[in-house]
This record gives sequence, C-alpha cells and structure tokens, in this order.
Amino acid sequence: MKKRMLAVMLPVAAFVALAGTGFGVWVFQNANAVTASASYNVANAVALNGMTVKSTGTVVLDQTAIANTVSLAVGVDYEEIKGNFGTADGNTYTYGSNDAANTAIKVEYKVEVAISAGLAEYIKCDTIGGEAAGTTKTFASVTADTTETTDQDLAVVFSWNDGKKPTTLDEFKTMNNECAEETIVFTVTPTSAVLA
Repeated sequence: MKKRMLAVMLPVAAFVALAGTGFGVWVFQNANAVTASASYNVANAVALNGMTVKSTGTVVLDQTAIANTVSLAVGVDYEEIKGNFGTADGNTYTYGSNDAANTAIKVEYKVEVAISAGLAEYIKCDTIGGEAAGTTKTFASVTADTTETTDQDLAVVFSWNDGKKPTTLDEFKTMNNECAEETIVFTVTPTSAVLA
C-alpha cells in the first residue's frame, strides 16, 4: 500500500514542482545610459549701488530774512550686469552673454537734514524739494542710459525758530558765538528699488 501511494504521489509532486516554476527566460542588458541637454539663461540683473548728492549754495542768516540758496542735486548710482546663457543643440552647447536690456527701475529715497545743536537752536529746515524733510521722493524711471541726466535738484528752505531771531546786538553776538563751527548735513537714503 505504501508502494502504491508512493507511486501515485511522486509523479503528482514532480508535476507540481515543474508547473510552479514557470518557463525559464534568459535576460540580457545591452542598453547604455542616454543623455539630453537643456538650455539655460541667467537673466540680467540691475543694481542700485547707492545714491549721490551734492549741495550747492549757502544759508545766510540776515536781519531781514534767511536767504535760502541751498540746493541739492540727488542722483542714482545704477548698474546693469549682463547674464550668461548656454544654448543646447542636442548635447552641444553655444555660450554667450545676454544683450543689455536697459531695464528701468523706480527708486524711492528720503532726504534728511541734521543741523548741529548750536545752529539748530536758531534755525530749522522747513522743506526739501517743496516737502517736509524726510518725505519720500521718487525717481520714476532710471536706466543705464539716463543715470547721467537723472539728478533731481531739490531747493532747501530754512527759517528762524520762533523767538530766536536776534533783535539786539547782544543777542546777535550770542548767536554768532553759538553758531561758530556748526554743521548742516544732508543724508540721502534709498528706501526702495523696484522695476519701473
């Protein structure tokens, strides 16, 4: 009985073993890596490197009135830097620099004035360019071509502080002594630079 059972079981087991493995396949890898190149472009950049300012004229403290002949010429130090590019044709590149775009920027800035203590006791700055000191001013459109001609001329107006205009010789002498070696300093600060 054992022999019979074994005679039936062995062929069935052998069939299951062969059927479970499936068909055999040889696999070969003959393909190599392939590449594709992409073009690139580094866009141009513009930089506000700073502001320029030049003061001309003199504030004259006179008995009748303060003579205001001070003017500020404010300008922009602007630079445009060309970006680079690489153009792919298949896997071959052509390289170069972009053309200058003459990109326009809008620059906002403030002009503030510092009058040293002895002089500030007697006079104050009323306006710079027709507006209060510290008011934001704007260059609406500055480009590389226009930076040489973009100076904004701002008239500066000073006036007497209330009750500080000398009315006697002694008051004049006191003021004159207190105002010796004093300063009036203008500071131009850029506050924003964006594309125009």
